[in-house]
Amino acid sequence: MSRLFSRRSLANRFGYSPLIRLLLFNARFRFFVILVLLVVVALLLAVPRIWNVAPPSLDKEVRINLIDMAQAWKLARTARDLDKAGNHQGALTSWAAAVANYPTKPEYLRGYLKTVFSVPVDNRTAQNAPVLAGALLEVTRTNHGDIELAARVYDRFRQPEKTVALLRGLTNNLPPALEIIWARALHDTGNYAEFEAQWQTSEKVLATDPELLLRRASVQDLFGTEEEAAAARLVLERAALSGTNRIIANRLLLRSAEKRRDPTAAQRALNTLVGLKADATADHLALWRVLVAADRSAEAGALIQAFNRLPATAAEAAEIYDLAMKSGQIRRADDLVDWVLSNLGYSTAICARKAAALIRNSAWADLRQLAIEIRLRSGISNTLRAYSHLIEGRASLGENLIEQAQREFARLGEFDYDEPEFALEMANSLIEIGQAAAALPLLSALEGKLETSLQYWLVCARAAWAERNSVLLLRATERAFQMETNNLALANNYAAALVIQRSEPQLALQLTSNLVQQLPGKAIPTLNHAGALLLNSRVAEAGQWLARLDPAKLDPPEANQYHYLRFNAAIAARELETARELLPKINPAELFPPQLTWLQAAARSYLQMTNAISPNPPGSE
Repeated sequence: MSRLFSRRSLANRFGYSPLIRLLLFNARFRFFVILVLLVVVALLLAVPRIWNVAPPSLDKEVRINLIDMAQAWKLARTARDLDKAGNHQGALTSWAAAVANYPTKPEYLRGYLKTVFSVPVDNRTAQNAPVLAGALLEVTRTNHGDIELAARVYDRFRQPEKTVALLRGLTNNLPPALEIIWARALHDTGNYAEFEAQWQTSEKVLATDPELLLRRASVQDLFGTEEEAAAARLVLERAALSGTNRIIANRLLLRSAEKRRDPTAAQRALNTLVGLKADATADHLALWRVLVAADRSAEAGALIQAFNRLPATAAEAAEIYDLAMKSGQIRRADDLVDWVLSNLGYSTAICARKAAALIRNSAWADLRQLAIEIRLRSGISNTLRAYSHLIEGRASLGENLIEQAQREFARLGEFDYDEPEFALEMANSLIEIGQAAAALPLLSALEGKLETSLQYWLVCARAAWAERNSVLLLRATERAFQMETNNLALANNYAAALVIQRSEPQLALQLTSNLVQQLPGKAIPTLNHAGALLLNSRVAEAGQWLARLDPAKLDPPEANQYHYLRFNAAIAARELETARELLPKINPAELFPPQLTWLQAAARSYLQMTNAISPNPPGSE
């Protein structure tokens, strides 16, 4: 065997190959070839991005190469050395580069976020901190240290919505520092009731923070008695003049001015912030809101037009857009949306406003192109992907391609929505354009996430009314009424649904009896009360209530309901001639299935006028 594979035997076997002979008899050449092969293998392993460094908790791949890993390690070491030397700006730059090379390494993300607190908040290199805080949470999920670090970052960069979303559900075991951040975020997002409840349970901790004391004064200014508000506002005005808390005090005075629609006070507070070089875009937004609310939209528009600061977030841009539209700065609003899409990426808020601008201009081809561009982008949310089908369907509807539009709308029930509130707005927009049938599957998909939301059941009720779906109408109005039993409008809707479904006559009568006392002379409660009386076979009383109404002064839907109820009363009283006169005045297409079924049965049984009613009238499905 050794002879068979000896150098001499191999040389004799492959004697005509100079390369083989060199490999066998020239040690330097053999070493060189092996070295080249090792370099090739190293390049094959180091250059292609074949290493997926995404943790199991992340539902996407993040691929890097060995060179990225090595560079990230070197940059992180440099960042630590610079931090120790006190060069925090250089350290932050190195940490940012390390994260760019290895974006899922918790150690590098933490290093960047911790260094952020050593540089000014307006440092350009630090502006990505909230995004990277979210990235850290995606990687480490429920790590308590990372949750606290992310909350501190959101607090520093004034993103209270993210703080509330992060800490909600964890508030029973928060350390004192996070309790203060939580309370601050509650106040800054307008969750004043929760803020007050938190204050009552943790006053000893929260009162140690001077800024929270001012925020508590702001709540009293906004919601206290007249005396409490005046005293609280005096506290804020004193703090706004001098001291270390002038900035927050003036911001709270902006909020106070917004409540009182006082442009003068708002302008004074903003001028102070500008003088302190502490004004943020949100502060200017507050003044613009005050001006718009005070019917001084032209002044707001001039300020918006002159404002040259770019928005930092899509949410901020969305509010600037809305105020620009309200103040007549349509071109400014449209340009802003285009800039955000190019520079801050695609979000539901901005895409919705871009779509609204295109719909306003009947730019159907551009609207369809926007839908395609959304779907071509990687990493978009399920909600935004679904929204792309909504606006493509809207483009088809604008071009009168009805079947194509309905195919796009039909897809909306297939998605798992990660932004359910925005998806609810999508359903509402479908109802507004006459596509309530397409909204129903979408609403069904949202029920698990929004079943405790009053707004959800209100939209369900709207869709059910548009589609003449009495079963869903009854369920939606009942759920809404259960949430706010003292709300007269919700009680009236529920009573109407009971009357339409011809269900629970006694409960319907109980509700409507209270409503006609609380809302005397109102047409709809009166009609509902008459319907409830008829369900309880109190025909004469129903007639008396109907006699209080003049059908000529009712809206068409109300007049149709009036004629239907009078026909019901006439049948019950065997007033066949009156019933015969009323029947042609009833539009079957506006009736719900239980009403239509009763109407057809009454016509056949008492008037023998089956032919007067279409066997399959609109809305009878």
